[in-house]
Amino acid sequence: MSDPFFQKKRKRSGDARSASSVKLRKRVDDVDEEPLESVEDMDLRHEYTQDVDSDEEANARETPAETKIRLARLYLEGFHDKEEELVDGADAAVADRENITARLQRDVDEGGGKMHIRIASRLAAPLENDILATRGHRMSVTSVCSNVAADSFFSADKEGRIVQWRLRDGRQVCIFPRRIEHTDIGWMPSATSGAARRRARAGQKTKTMQGIVHLEKEQGHTADIYALALSFDGKHLVSGGRDRKIGVWRVETRQKEPDASNTTHFVKFLLGHKDAIRALAFRGTTSELFSASYDRTVKLFDVAQLSYIETLFGHQESIQDLSCLRSDRAVTAGGRERTCRLWKIHDESQLVFRGGAKSKVHMLLEGGDLVDTPSRKNEVHEGSMDCVAMIDDHHFLSGSDGGMISLWSIAKKKPVFTMPLAHGYEVHTDDDGVSKTLPRYITSLSCLPYGDVFASGSWDGSIRVWALHEQLRSFAPLFTIPAEGVVNSLQLITPSIERGSEYPVHPARWRRRGGLHMPLAASGEEESGIRNQASRVSAIQNDPATGRILGHKESIAPLLLAGVGCEPKSHRWKHFPHAHTGTLRQSIICELTFPSAILNVRLNRKRIVVVLDTSIYVYDISNMKLLQMIETRENAQGLCALAPSAENCFLAYATHSGAETSTSAARDVPGNVVLYDLLALRMVNMIPAHRTPIAALAMNADGTMLATASGKGTVIRVFSVPEGQLLCQFRRGTYPAKIFSITFNAASTLLCVTSDSDTVHLFKLAPAQGAPAAQDPVAAVEQKRRGSFMHRLRRQSEGMSKGVADTFSTLLPTSLAEMLETERDFAHVKLPSTKPSAIAAVSNTQPVVMVITSDGYFYTYALDLERGGECKLTKQYSLVENAREE
Repeated sequence: MSDPFFQKKRKRSGDARSASSVKLRKRVDDVDEEPLESVEDMDLRHEYTQDVDSDEEANARETPAETKIRLARLYLEGFHDKEEELVDGADAAVADRENITARLQRDVDEGGGKMHIRIASRLAAPLENDILATRGHRMSVTSVCSNVAADSFFSADKEGRIVQWRLRDGRQVCIFPRRIEHTDIGWMPSATSGAARRRARAGQKTKTMQGIVHLEKEQGHTADIYALALSFDGKHLVSGGRDRKIGVWRVETRQKEPDASNTTHFVKFLLGHKDAIRALAFRGTTSELFSASYDRTVKLFDVAQLSYIETLFGHQESIQDLSCLRSDRAVTAGGRERTCRLWKIHDESQLVFRGGAKSKVHMLLEGGDLVDTPSRKNEVHEGSMDCVAMIDDHHFLSGSDGGMISLWSIAKKKPVFTMPLAHGYEVHTDDDGVSKTLPRYITSLSCLPYGDVFASGSWDGSIRVWALHEQLRSFAPLFTIPAEGVVNSLQLITPSIERGSEYPVHPARWRRRGGLHMPLAASGEEESGIRNQASRVSAIQNDPATGRILGHKESIAPLLLAGVGCEPKSHRWKHFPHAHTGTLRQSIICELTFPSAILNVRLNRKRIVVVLDTSIYVYDISNMKLLQMIETRENAQGLCALAPSAENCFLAYATHSGAETSTSAARDVPGNVVLYDLLALRMVNMIPAHRTPIAALAMNADGTMLATASGKGTVIRVFSVPEGQLLCQFRRGTYPAKIFSITFNAASTLLCVTSDSDTVHLFKLAPAQGAPAAQDPVAAVEQKRRGSFMHRLRRQSEGMSKGVADTFSTLLPTSLAEMLETERDFAHVKLPSTKPSAIAAVSNTQPVVMVITSDGYFYTYALDLERGGECKLTKQYSLVENAREE
């Protein structure tokens, strides 16, 4: 008998089809209970017991489009039932039109990463009792953070401490102290001294009020903290600042007891940045962390795994701010390069958005004609993009030092809408009594994630809340919130709650209500005021039956956290010592007095150098502490050169201290240049640059090259730093001339020299050792024309000329030998007429030479990087005449 499995099946009736499937399912369910039989004993017939037109059969035959329609109907029916529970006595048709359609649109926007939370029309300014404040930092607050599900928030300051606060009543939970580094290696604290016993008693006495997180060796920050970020689950807090490290802390944000120091501890440092960390942000509900630093890079970490993922490059200046939401995108503010960059992590690409307002010089360099361009009377120029905040996955906001807030769309390269002077003007009076009107720059921005409300801060005494247009085409002011001081940090969040009683903040329990200037409420007033104080939070409408919030997420009052200090976050150029009392008075941070006239001042990110006639003073820029005084010989011109680099922080000056040289002969040579290491505070080299006194000095951007010119002005020499080896020697001309300026370009491939000979000389430098050729525009041009017949012929003629010069140089006098050995200029600029003095530089982005003369003229010349020669005049602009017209 043949196997039934291979027999041809007969047609079955509709009733017999379903029975077999039921039996087969039963056998599959009972497979663990009954042993499997052989194939001959199994009944493999497929029978049906249900109708062909049943719901199950219809679902099996429906197309994907019909499936979507059916699921949509089920969704609408469920939502319709929910709306009937929430809205008593309302017409179903009205509910369908007003609620169901809006809910569908919100779901579509939310799924597409677009703005879908619209609460601006229902927001009102907070009452006085809803403005709550805490005080506990000894220095300016730099950052505050929380999340939608936390019961606590965190704040950091310039002292390097972090404080955890309870949202319910504003009480201090615990302190993350700063790590103290002892200078004496063999010093160990005593455990039995009187001071140790007093510290122990003080710790026991304050243990019930606040906890202090215990730190082991090499744990905790040692300098200012600039940024904080809290993960979505509330388990990890990250911090970063001036010590270049990202600290990861294990925290407890749902702690019921007032002391959380037992559960909070330091986990690990995430390393990799080479400069101060400016901004930190978690991506949505994940553990991926973005970090932005002054080293011009953005790094991506996984905090859960404590691992590094990748580094994003592109910025040319220090990054000032960073923002990200749920998607794999982040926006950064590029500071002085006046750009914002949108990073697409998954696509490994970036979009660059240029600043919305430009200065007249920038317009001229980019091809505009400023002579014919009318200027507005109240025009404000944008010099730095300092703040950024994402609205949704397709729009973001930026704030600048010109007081301008711009709305951007990733589909356009220019801002969609711009609000100039968002926080008004400030009148500044200098020492001569001249008043200047300057805009207040934007110090912080924060937008409600995927919402139509954002807040901005400055130092005008208020936080401004703005409403975004429904189509994200513009924004308008809503109201202001008083905040005396510099608003260094802002965060807008909507608490994730189901009932109004679960709102994390209870304003009546806070002891400081009405702002920082208000006194503390007495303990008796605190308890009695819980029922009497009016508050916007109590206005949340709940369902009487279930206690849930009526409506949707838009009915929950948003929470605004603001960190206010007496000075800005990352520098101290403005200081408001009485910010906490509400009386803002601008004061001098530091005033230095010197015994003689100040001839020159140079600074970088580490040091400030003040040059006097016979001495040089070196200060630490972070605290203005005097580090060293260098005695020099007479330096009437105040000649010195300071490397812009913070790593190669070298100072070059033409005069030197007699105590630092070994022989009197070296002290008498007028053309020597001293190299001084400002980090180690010691002299590293003395270079015999010229036989005559030095007239000009300049260092390149990396601090690896030094250019010198003598008073005679005929020879320019370039030395390596700090080795002092001669790299290049150029001849400016045969006749003596006074050198006005020497400048390197950004790539250190061109040297620009100006003098009183009405000619600007440009010399070509050899590329730095180890530098990639692709980054050098001159080397790139040389690479293209290598191998040509004319190039080989030119190289042969140059080789012959050099050989002749080397032969005759041994027979001729030294002055004539130098004329044969040195190289001439690669290109030159001929100024229109005789000028008193001039300075020149080469553009970093375009082959353009810029020249400014002392009589107020600005010139731009086109530079041919391939052939050199004489540069052609492209623009001429009078700064003095336009200033008089304005």
